Amino acid sequence: MVTPRKNTDERRAEIADVALRLIGSRGLAALTVASLSQALGITGGALYRHYASLDEILTAMAARAAQLIDASTPAEELPPRAWLLAFAEQRTATVGGHAGLSQLLLSEQLTLGLPAEAVAHVAAAVTRTRGAILRKLRDGQELGIFRFDIAAPLLVPIVIGTIQIIALQRAGSVLPRAPGNAMASFEALLALLTPPEPIARARLPQTASNRRKS
Repeated sequence: MVTPRKNTDERRAEIADVALRLIGSRGLAALTVASLSQALGITGGALYRHYASLDEILTAMAARAAQLIDASTPAEELPPRAWLLAFAEQRTATVGGHAGLSQLLLSEQLTLGLPAEAVAHVAAAVTRTRGAILRKLRDGQELGIFRFDIAAPLLVPIVIGTIQIIALQRAGSVLPRAPGNAMASFEALLALLTPPEPIARARLPQTASNRRKS
């Protein structure tokens, strides 16, 4: 049976995926035209038919990483607590399952070796992530389901840091794999964000009143 030949878009996407995988397993210095061609099972000349330079490949790889990051963000219509739980589950599974993605997000040294356009792709995706978390934290504070004595922007890095640790534990490459429920630490964080019941109840009528006036 003859394997169907991949079209240009499919081959370009495959090259970006393999580049991301090679960076995760061997590091940026090991990503060369030769190593990438070998991993793909094609010649260097065939590789250059799809990308004019290694910088173009790195930029396409970063764009693919940004696509993976965005795809692991839950639907906006989920309520705040459910959204954060879904976000933590989806994001840690995505980052933990792609060693190259975790390297791009966590290694400043790797970022310094990328072309500016590649860095911009990843930075834009991270900015979108931070914005989405901030909106959900503020929504939760307005509804009285998250504590409001700490400003939401100060909580964003705490949420992101917890997710990064879980992702590394799921990958098992840097931190040991977490025993039992990998999401237990994030559930503990949500418990810490939950205000005492009397305070939460007192917050709701005030918020509803403010919304009616606006």
